Amino acid sequence: MSSQHSPRRGTIEITLFGFLVSLTLKGALDTAYGHSVPTVTSALDLLYAVCVPASILVIVFLLTLLRFVYGAYRFHEECQEGSTSLKPWAQLWNIAATLVLFVFFYLTSLSIQHAQPFYIGLIAVHLWDLIWFVSIVVWTDNLTDILRKTMYKFIALDFVTIGLLTATLVFSTTYRGKASVIMLLLAIIDFIWNRKFFFNPAEWRAAQQ
Repeated sequence: MSSQHSPRRGTIEITLFGFLVSLTLKGALDTAYGHSVPTVTSALDLLYAVCVPASILVIVFLLTLLRFVYGAYRFHEECQEGSTSLKPWAQLWNIAATLVLFVFFYLTSLSIQHAQPFYIGLIAVHLWDLIWFVSIVVWTDNLTDILRKTMYKFIALDFVTIGLLTATLVFSTTYRGKASVIMLLLAIIDFIWNRKFFFNPAEWRAAQQ
């Protein structure tokens, strides 16, 4: 039975990912460029249309979305391994938590023209991600050691991101540039710190043996 259910769950999750990512990307790009790009009549006009402050937020948003999409995909992939085999309630919670996460992403994408609500949206994204992963770590007792350690890393990154963005928005009048730099640096740290989990799953799994 388990061998029949796993591919089916994987198909549902991949379909859900595809739909949510497409909707979120459309929301971000429509909000950033939907009023300016359709009116351009030359290459120079197009350059002016995209060289706007919102483009910095678009870059931050796309990079953050990439991290979360691939991280969530790899997490779901590992949860379908026989050594993990989460209980039905945990599988349902993972799908529901993913849906809520992308709802936050979509709402953030709609505020991409304005820095303050945009970064508040990213704080909400990381806060929900933190709640999701902490709940799995606390209530699931059959995670592999290596997956649990990786989730601790993501939880730590969520804590750091929430703390730095909140402090920057509250205490700095020039938070726009600082917040962008923070998000770009944390993305680099994430990809380097978790490079085996992201890019070399076989070597990552071998580390627990």
